[in-house]
Amino acid sequence: VSAANRAMICSPDDEAALGQVLARLAGDAALRKEIGEANRALARAEYDSARMVRAYRDVYGAALWRDLPT
Repeated sequence: VSAANRAMICSPDDEAALGQVLARLAGDAALRKEIGEANRALARAEYDSARMVRAYRDVYGAALWRDLPT
């Protein structure tokens, strides 16, 4: 997740913290927009299809003990 989103992460067994995070997000449209835009930018930068294909190629190449063609 983006740095903007990290403050919204809470322990999975902490219902009170989850309630606080959800209430904060529900009451702040600008914060929701900021976090959404930051996560979208991170996803575009880190998880584009070309990068994913390279990562899979590297993993399979390592498993086969050789470089695969690009």
